[in-house]
Amino acid sequence: MSQQREELKRLKLESATERCQAIEESLKLFQGRIESSPATRKVIELILRAIGGIKNFIETESANPDLVLLTDAELEKRIHRVTRVIPAIHLLVGIVEHSDITSVPAELAAPLRTEIDNLYSSTAELIITSSPTLNYSIQRLARADLQESLNLKRHHLKGFPKRLFVASLPSIEYDQALQHCIFAHELSHPLWEDLKIQKSLPRLTLDNKRLLQLTERLGKRNSGSKKKRDAFKALEEASRAPQRVSAATLEWCKELTSDLFALALFGPAFLFSVIYFTCSFNRLDSASDSHPPPRLRLNLLFRFLDLLYTAKSVFSPKTRTFLNKWRLIGAQQIHVKEEVHELVLDTLRKSEISDRLPSLAFELLPKLRSRYTQKDYKRDIKVLCPLIEAQIPPAEYLFKGEHVRANFVGILNAGWESYLKGLKGYQAKLPQGRKTTPYEVKRNYNSFLLKALELNDAIRSWRASLDTLQ
Repeated sequence: MSQQREELKRLKLESATERCQAIEESLKLFQGRIESSPATRKVIELILRAIGGIKNFIETESANPDLVLLTDAELEKRIHRVTRVIPAIHLLVGIVEHSDITSVPAELAAPLRTEIDNLYSSTAELIITSSPTLNYSIQRLARADLQESLNLKRHHLKGFPKRLFVASLPSIEYDQALQHCIFAHELSHPLWEDLKIQKSLPRLTLDNKRLLQLTERLGKRNSGSKKKRDAFKALEEASRAPQRVSAATLEWCKELTSDLFALALFGPAFLFSVIYFTCSFNRLDSASDSHPPPRLRLNLLFRFLDLLYTAKSVFSPKTRTFLNKWRLIGAQQIHVKEEVHELVLDTLRKSEISDRLPSLAFELLPKLRSRYTQKDYKRDIKVLCPLIEAQIPPAEYLFKGEHVRANFVGILNAGWESYLKGLKGYQAKLPQGRKTTPYEVKRNYNSFLLKALELNDAIRSWRASLDTLQ
């Protein structure tokens, strides 16, 4: 073997060994942690199996005399076939790094895992992580994809969930129980494919005349520039315009549909969290190729709310006033900045998709394994809000002489109802030293709700254990 080939083999195997050792060292830091989800341990086991496969390969190849028969390209390809999984392993390490109870609210993890189980059955699991990004997001990792990306055999994934949801929340918002209702949107994303929603949508009606005009305008933009880069950029934008409009229309439909199902799953609490979260940093008419303007999202959410919550007395006067104000805000005309997004809005209107989506979601409700209804909402507001006002964690309530465990989503909806009323009753019972600022009162209130969620899940576990013994 030539010196060059020997160097290629040596360094590729040596650097791969070092990467594996670095990953193993990082995993040692997680020993003894209390994880927010048992799925975290399963992911760590998967990482160790993948690392073991690489190390076994390196040990074998280091003493393999047959490598002299390979060309340089064949040698590199042979090694790369195994070591290519290292970046994928790093991504998994990044997921588990911030998933323990010091990084995410354990009080939220358990009930969300239950919601996943209710919605997608026991074939799915959930890991919650935190990041410094001001965004809620979710990744879906399929067992088959992990097997391929990590070079594992099928038996290596025995006992691993068929689908793994990795939900990420803003680390600074760690203890904001009410705001975490946003997760309902992320949990609803797989329903787009599960319910084959795209097949039920009206056919896209593109305004070809407007599309041609847009393409021509984009082509002329910077075309007279002396810089070739600007001219090429203009040509590229023009050629991509039709594809961008079609792709963005589809992405917007996915996001809007997830919003609607989130409202069905988490009730008005989801709508309240959308309004509060979006207003803090985003313009109502801002849009991207992947996400529609918040004003459009509000418009469809309110139309769907009217289909789900029909009783006149369902909302308290204070909540009804709040909703009416934001209903009007969501109904105002949308002015997006980019012409491409204006054409997407036009496509949604002319294809009648924006009109069809709320009714389509309503028709598909019977196919959901879990949902939160108007009846649930009225009951929870009635029985849980008085407990909150008295600073009694609304984990359960008394009904006909028996203690009934509250619903996870019901606690959040009652929590929002009391929040929108101003928390006067709750604040009046706080010790004097904990009433200093409105922000501290609200933070204390969110911690109180997290404690209620923790107690609620403890009651669930206790009763499940009793049922098992009986």
